Order: sequence, then C-alpha cells, then structure tokens
Amino acid sequence: MLMKNSHVKALSSSTAMTPTWNGPIFWDRMECIRQGIGLSETQVPETFLVAEVGGQIVGRVSIRHHLNPALRLVGGHIGYSVRPRFRRNGYAGQILDLALTEARNLGIGEVLLTCDADNLASRRVIESHGGVPETRNSQDTKFKLRYRITT
Repeated sequence: MLMKNSHVKALSSSTAMTPTWNGPIFWDRMECIRQGIGLSETQVPETFLVAEVGGQIVGRVSIRHHLNPALRLVGGHIGYSVRPRFRRNGYAGQILDLALTEARNLGIGEVLLTCDADNLASRRVIESHGGVPETRNSQDTKFKLRYRITT
C-alpha cells in the first residue's frame, strides 16, 4: 500500500470521492492546513494522506497534529475512511498502522480515536491496534466510543 502526502500531487479520496479534489487548489489548501496556515478557529493543523493499491485509491486518513475542545469530544487525532468497494480487505488496519507511524513522527505519543458505537468494523480495527476504551460520549443522540493508542 502506498500512502501519499498532501504535498504530493496525487488523487485524493473521501467517502464521496469528489472528483474536484484532483486539482492543484485542493492540494495547495491541504498543504496550508498541514502547516497550520489560514485555519479558522475551529480547525487544527493536520496531515492528509491517501492510500493507493495498484494505482487505485482505497482510502484516506487525516492525522490532526493536536486537539481542540471539539476534537477532544468527537473526532480525535486520527480519522480514516476506506472506500466501500475496498472494505473487508484489511485496508483500514493498514491505513491505521501508517497513521500511527505518522503520528509518532509528528511527536504525538498517544492518540485519541473515536467511532460510532454501532460501527463494529472500526471498533475491531481500533481494538486490534491496541485501542484502550475510555468512556462513552453522547453527541446528537448517537453514542461515540473513545479509544487511546500509544504510538
């Protein structure tokens, strides 16, 4: 699996796979976000990576360099997604492995990850990577689980 950084001109991904993300404006903005330039009060610097296998984008991950109060509740340091047609192939675990390495390289010793309580696949991935559960958090009537992982 190849992970590409936001400052590398590459295709990007999200759950929706918006085609306009393949342009220089998007990648320039991702680089500014990574460097903490021009952020709103609610944003934090983050590194955005995409995962490619055989030239196809299978997923993406954002590694937030630090947390603000909102991210401490929901979101955490790492947010990842695997495109639906590539799920159940182990890519989420590989993406999380690489994200944890990147977090360690950024000097983050312990990361917070959150997921919906009913997202069993994400729970399994996080727990298989040493995720230690914290308390439940209610947000908009949907329960979120919180996990800590030492990088």
